[in-house]
Amino acid sequence: MTLTDGATVTDLISELASEQARFTDMAPSLMVSVNQAYVERDAELQDGDEVAFIPPEIIMAGDVYKIQDNEIKPDALYNAVLADSDGAVTTFAGVVRDNTKGRGTSYLVYDAYRDMAEKKMREIGDEVKDKWEVDCVGILHRVGRLKIGEISVLIAISSPHRKASLEACHYAIDQLKQTVPIWKKEVWTDGGEAWIEGDPSALVSR
Repeated sequence: MTLTDGATVTDLISELASEQARFTDMAPSLMVSVNQAYVERDAELQDGDEVAFIPPEIIMAGDVYKIQDNEIKPDALYNAVLADSDGAVTTFAGVVRDNTKGRGTSYLVYDAYRDMAEKKMREIGDEVKDKWEVDCVGILHRVGRLKIGEISVLIAISSPHRKASLEACHYAIDQLKQTVPIWKKEVWTDGGEAWIEGDPSALVSR
């Protein structure tokens, strides 16, 4: 495509949407790479750049344990964990809020030791299945920069009866906070920032 000087990824998306109406509905959920590197939508394009639009991962049925860079949708795990024999799916979503103990939050940044984190998440799922009568366990955790209102962690657990999935979901998020190597940086509206370990109310910086 031919674009004007200084055009951004957003400009390219607008051009494509004007030519293909279906692209308008798809665009919000797509990840974007330029020359095989992920970029934000305000990235400026240069002559000869290769731009790729990458669809969100399709999650297959069964247990899911994943650290991911892209946005987590509230229903991302529902169909993956649900079986015909289930009478309940309990879902927990951890969401970025706009303050910590009254101090205004601008945004959060998450990082993780990915391979170990996914291994530990699977161990939590195995523990859940040992302790409760549940069918499937799904745990997603996002890394990178997250805005206010975005989901940082999503857990979904299915079971024949609601009590098991409710109790198991509570246990899973508590264990994740204690054992999974994921770190969070709070960036505050007053310009301060700190890496937080564990419960953000403790405000332990490092």
